[in-house]
Amino acid sequence: MSKKFLIALTLFLAITAILGGLGLISGFLQPPPKMLGGMFGSDYLVPGLALMILVGGPAATAAYFLVMSQLGRARIWSRIAAAAIIIFEIVEIAVIGSPPGPSQIMQILYVVIGATIFFLSFKLNDQKSDGPSE
Repeated sequence: MSKKFLIALTLFLAITAILGGLGLISGFLQPPPKMLGGMFGSDYLVPGLALMILVGGPAATAAYFLVMSQLGRARIWSRIAAAAIIIFEIVEIAVIGSPPGPSQIMQILYVVIGATIFFLSFKLNDQKSDGPSE
C-alpha cells in the first residue's frame, strides 16, 4: 500500500513541478517579478528551471524506479525529491514570503508532500519487491 501511495505522490510531485516550472518560465503562473527582490534577476527563469529540473527530475526518477520495483534506487531518489521540494519551498518562503491564501496553502501542502515522500521511502525497506531490486 505505501509503495502505491509513494508512486502516486512522486508522480504528482514530478508532474506539478514540471508544469509549475513551465508556468513560471512562460509567465503563465507567476507572482509579480518585484517579489523576487532582484535575487534571481527580474524574471522567474532560474526558479522555474530549478523547480523543473531539481524537483521534477528527481521526483520523476523516483516514480520510475518505484514502478520498476528497483527499491534501492527508488529509496534514494525519493529522498532526493523530498529534500528538493522542501528546500525549494524554504527558499521560496525566504525570497517571496508566505502570503496568506492559496500560495501559503500550496507551500504547506508541498512541504507535507515532501515530508510524506521522505518518510514513506523508509517503509520500502520493509516491503518485498515484485521485480528486480537492489
